[in-house]
Amino acid sequence: MYSTLSSDNQYVIIKMQGDINLGNNRDILSKIFTEALSYRTPNIVIDLEEIKDIDSSILGKILNFYKESRMANSDLGILGANNTIKEKLNALLFFNFIKCYDNESDITA
Repeated sequence: MYSTLSSDNQYVIIKMQGDINLGNNRDILSKIFTEALSYRTPNIVIDLEEIKDIDSSILGKILNFYKESRMANSDLGILGANNTIKEKLNALLFFNFIKCYDNESDITA
């Protein structure tokens, strides 16, 4: 798993790529999320467009990151999730508190 960060004064986008699971990525994910929070933008978006699936450990990590982002006065969003990931997020009611974007142009709309 690897990621890249891009930002402007309103958004930080965390683009996730490769295999994503906590087993071998716990420290990497923590560093990525901490760096994203350091930008202090009102919105943080996790881009999952290139991710095929996520497991329950990643869902838990996203939930914890949501809590951290709210404490930092940032909203969290998910971009480009496929139907498999959307079903998991929806089953856990994530979309009641995390925004979902189908494409990058929706973020600024």
